[in-house]
Amino acid sequence: MQHLLLAANSNFACFLHFILLFFFQTLGVLQYVVSFLTLGFGGLFFMLYLLFTDYYYVPMIYSVWYLLDRRIPMEGGRPVESVRSWRIWTWYRDYFPIKLVKTADLDPSKNYLLALHPHGVLCVGAFCNFATNATDFRGMFPGMRPILLVLAGHFQFPLYREYIMQTGIAIKNAGTIFAHFPSNVALQRFASSFQWPSTPPPPHPPQAVRVEAA
Repeated sequence: MQHLLLAANSNFACFLHFILLFFFQTLGVLQYVVSFLTLGFGGLFFMLYLLFTDYYYVPMIYSVWYLLDRRIPMEGGRPVESVRSWRIWTWYRDYFPIKLVKTADLDPSKNYLLALHPHGVLCVGAFCNFATNATDFRGMFPGMRPILLVLAGHFQFPLYREYIMQTGIAIKNAGTIFAHFPSNVALQRFASSFQWPSTPPPPHPPQAVRVEAA
């Protein structure tokens, strides 16, 4: 009888652990999706609301800050390691799960441009691997700092831009590429006059990084 009770308790503990793990993993994904869908317009409407309250000076001060700070998204954002290392990102990673597979070493004295396509609307794998520390990018490639480039529209929303810049996210445009590849003339010309190719591209060389989501 005692053995049966121990087995029952063990099974219940395993079941409870599974439920809690699933809950936290779902919470991690929910936080990301809700932030993506609501923080942009939420921050905008909040600032507009403050204009009609006694705190009208807050959005006015923020507008000045926004103008002075407008070039930071082109320079790699304003990454905060504590934000990139939030525990919730590991739950977010484990929900799918997402993993980063290293297939070659990269020279930390050089800059590299990695293209991810297709990536979907939410860019789940790209964000997890390059905007957080959940998959240990820096441990795999010591001395390198990943910068995830996204559409400029993300940085038009007050407050939301501050949040995403803390992960090291930057604007995807020619100016950002110029800043990180100042001596690569060919790449700068490509970034300035990019057109989708009419014929299939040649086979890709061996990858240094492979993103997987099962």
